[in-house]
Amino acid sequence: MKITINKSAIESVVSSIQPFIEKRDMSIITACILLQVQNGELILKATDYEIGILAKLECQSEGEDDMLAVN
Repeated sequence: MKITINKSAIESVVSSIQPFIEKRDMSIITACILLQVQNGELILKATDYEIGILAKLECQSEGEDDMLAVN
């Protein structure tokens, strides 16, 4: 899959999500940001087990809608 998105928009969202990524815990759920493309939106999710955050950005995508966890 290929997505096209504004660089400053994704940087802003990732910096907002960063505090929710737990560095001490090696669990995949708290060490990564989940990226999901769905219906022309990039959805970013993160959690620290107590609270979570979800952000949506408009994007252009090529290929199938998919999910990816990145750290």
